[in-house]
Amino acid sequence: MVYNINFCVVSVLYLGVVAIYYHSLRQFRTTRVKLFSALLVLGTLSVALDALMGASNSVASSFPRWLLYAGNILFLGCMHFCGVILFAYVLVLTGYYKNFTTKNKLLILLPFLLMSLFLLISPLGEFGVFYLDEQGNYQHGAAHFTLYTHMAVYLICSAAAIFSPKRRQSRTIRYVFLAFLTFALIGLLIQSFNPQHLLSTMLMAVGISLICFAFEAPSRHVDALTGAFNKLALPLCVKTAHNQSNNYALLLFSFRGFKYINLVMGTKAGDEILIRFAQELQRQFPEAQLIRSGGDEFTVVLCNCGYIGPDRFSGLCRRLPRSMTIGDNSI
Repeated sequence: MVYNINFCVVSVLYLGVVAIYYHSLRQFRTTRVKLFSALLVLGTLSVALDALMGASNSVASSFPRWLLYAGNILFLGCMHFCGVILFAYVLVLTGYYKNFTTKNKLLILLPFLLMSLFLLISPLGEFGVFYLDEQGNYQHGAAHFTLYTHMAVYLICSAAAIFSPKRRQSRTIRYVFLAFLTFALIGLLIQSFNPQHLLSTMLMAVGISLICFAFEAPSRHVDALTGAFNKLALPLCVKTAHNQSNNYALLLFSFRGFKYINLVMGTKAGDEILIRFAQELQRQFPEAQLIRSGGDEFTVVLCNCGYIGPDRFSGLCRRLPRSMTIGDNSI
């Protein structure tokens, strides 16, 4: 069978740009962010492998069989591991994960483990997910149905968590996931009847990008003016410091009479002061988390820093500027 890889080529370029953009910006490493990051990387990898294996099918006789088996197993494993990651992400997003026991977590992995078993036995005969014919071409095996049922299980479970009446989610979450599920199901249906058109990974890429820009845009925890974290990230920074540090400290910096600077010199000058002060704080505390916690207020979260008394605090802050020159004015 000759596969049309054009959809995959476009998708891998598009999703690759999204992944580079997402990982180039400042992130707060919560469990939710880590899961989405893994979903984005695996999604990009699976689309790329889909295009590669689809292209190799027309010249399969040029490659050793073990390499073709390894490539197809890697591709299918990456794509369908996305289902597990997506469901775990939804559980974190909706808050259901808080009540999950070890038994529940193992049950989540069960469909993927069963599909993986059928996938790993594929080189042994036609009863696996796929097999290679005498020319090395990809053919559907007896257990090929597990590819679609496995992904459908995770999509249905994700939909149940999102649309559960017990925990009503915001309209944005419901609409975005409805669009994601629609794209995913359409892709699975089209490819199940027309396997030569590699549409499922393309529509998965579109769905992942929807989630990225709707919920996981890095700017939601970053202050646009200074590049520091914003006040939404403050409780997350404190929680992380509490969980991962033996001791931690919060240093609060604010300006006296900052509103008069804005009134007399203009907001542009006030913004310049905030930007430069944030840069100076980042230089003085490079290992700390810097948060703009108010209009003219910054919080520095120091981890494993020991006790900070008045003398040590004065020493830490000695090199911070007490005045700045803006144009011809010293403030």
